[in-house]
Amino acid sequence: MIKFLSRIFTPTPAKKQRRDFAGARLDRLTSSWKASMQSADSTLRFSLPVLRGRSRDLAENNDYVAGYLELLSNKVIGPRGIRLQMKSRGGDGKLDRDANAAVEKSWSDWGKRGICDVTGRLSWAAAQKLALISMARDGEIFVRRISAPSVNSFHFALQFIEADMVDINKNDTLENGNTIRMGVELNPFDRPIAYHVFERHPGDFNLGHTSGRTIRIPADEMLHIYKQLRPGQTRGIPWTSSVMTRLHHLGAYEEAAIINARTGASKMGFFLRDPDKTLPENGDTFLPGKSEITAEPGQFDVLPVGYDFKAFDPAYPSGEYDGFVKRQIKGASCGLPGASYAELSNDLESVSFSSIRQGTINSRESYRDIQQLLIEQLCLPVYESWLTMALSFGLIVVASGKRGPNSRLSVANFDKYANPVFVGRGWEWVDPLKDEQANTEGLANKLTTRTRILAELGEDFEEMLAEQAQENQLAEDYGIDLNPPPAQPTQKPAPTEKP
Repeated sequence: MIKFLSRIFTPTPAKKQRRDFAGARLDRLTSSWKASMQSADSTLRFSLPVLRGRSRDLAENNDYVAGYLELLSNKVIGPRGIRLQMKSRGGDGKLDRDANAAVEKSWSDWGKRGICDVTGRLSWAAAQKLALISMARDGEIFVRRISAPSVNSFHFALQFIEADMVDINKNDTLENGNTIRMGVELNPFDRPIAYHVFERHPGDFNLGHTSGRTIRIPADEMLHIYKQLRPGQTRGIPWTSSVMTRLHHLGAYEEAAIINARTGASKMGFFLRDPDKTLPENGDTFLPGKSEITAEPGQFDVLPVGYDFKAFDPAYPSGEYDGFVKRQIKGASCGLPGASYAELSNDLESVSFSSIRQGTINSRESYRDIQQLLIEQLCLPVYESWLTMALSFGLIVVASGKRGPNSRLSVANFDKYANPVFVGRGWEWVDPLKDEQANTEGLANKLTTRTRILAELGEDFEEMLAEQAQENQLAEDYGIDLNPPPAQPTQKPAPTEKP
C-alpha cells in the first residue's frame, strides 16, 4: 500500500525545455512556410525576369499600379524636375554669383529636349522621370555616359538602357579573379568593373533585330540606378514585387464582379420543358440553346406551350464588395514606397484633416528618400561628367563686367564648381494658412530660417530675392508702388457724456 501511494504522489520529473523563437518552429501550422537561406543574387537569378515581366503587365493593365507610377512621377520629380543650385564661393568667401549663374544657365541649356540624351527625345526633367518609373517598374535602369564631340554641342549625352539589355544569363568566373553575375562584372570586392550589354534588345524578336552578342561597357561609363535592399545584391528588384500577387488577384476579382453585375442587370434565364405537357402538333416548338427573347420597357412575353421560364438573377457584387476592395488596396499601399491609401485609391470620402495630414507626412518622407536616391545615383554623377566636358571645351561663358566680356570658366577650377546642390520639388500642405502661421511664429522665435522654409517648398531663397528685386525695379520703371501704405489705426469714438 505504501509503495502504491508513493507511485501516485511521486512528482514526475519535468521535461527539459528548449528556448527558441516562435517564428522558427516547425509544426503543423508552419509546415507550409517555406524559408530560404539563399543569397540575394541566388534568389534573383531565376525570379527577376518573371518579376519584371509581371510588373510591366501590371503597369500596363492594372489601374492601381499605373496610377502609382504616375503618382511617383508627379510627387517626386514634378514638372521642373530635380533642379541644380550652384553655391560656389570666391576667394573672399562670398557667393560667386556670376559664375554660379553661368553654370546654371549652361546646365539648363544642356538639359533641353533634344540635347541631353542621344535619341534627342528627352529633356533632363523627362529623363529623370524615365529613370524613376523604370526603377519602380523594372527594379533598375542603366544610363551610359557618352562623351564624344558628335553627340551634341556639349560633347556629352546620356543613353538610357533598359534592364533587359544587361544579360542576366551571363554568369562566369574569370581568370583574373573577377566574376560575372547576371551580366555585371565584379572585382573580388564585389565592386562593378563592367557591364555586359546586348547589342540589341532581346525582346526585339518581332522586329527582326535580335542579336545574342554582347558588348563590354566599363563601369566608369555606366550608371546602374536601383534600390539596394541586401548586401551583395547585384541587380534591382521591382518595387511592386511584394504586392503584385495581391493586385493581380484583385484585378481579376474586380473584373469578375463587373461581369457578374452586368449579367445580373440583363434579363437572363433558362427555358425549362414541362414533361407533363404535350407540345403542339403543328411543330411550333422551342429549341433550347437557340431560343432567345428581347427585352424592352413595358414588354411582356408569352411562353410557348410546354415550356416554363426560370430566371437567372446573380445578386453579386454584394455589400461586402466595397469593404473588401478597400482592405486590399490598403494592404497594397503598405508595400509600395511612398503610396498612401488615399492617394493610391483616390478615395477621399471618409478622410479627416488630421488623418490625411499624417498620411501625407509619411508619404513625403518616402518621396524625399527617393529624391535623395536619384540625386546620389543619377544627378551628381551626370553633373560631374557634364562639368568635366563643359569646362574642358570652355563652354561655360560668364557675362560679367568684372571678368570681362565672354569670360569662360577654367577647368583648373573644377573642384570649385564640383559641389552643387540639387533640390527636389517641394509640396504644399493640406492647410497652407496654418503652416504659414507656424512659419511666421518660427521666424519670430528664431527657430527656423527663410532658407529652410523655402527649401521645404523646393525653392531657393537667393532666387526669390533676385525675383523680388526685378519686380520692384520693373514696378519703379512704370511708376507703380508695390508697397501698400500702412493701415491707419481706427479711432474709437469719444464716449458721450450722460446728461
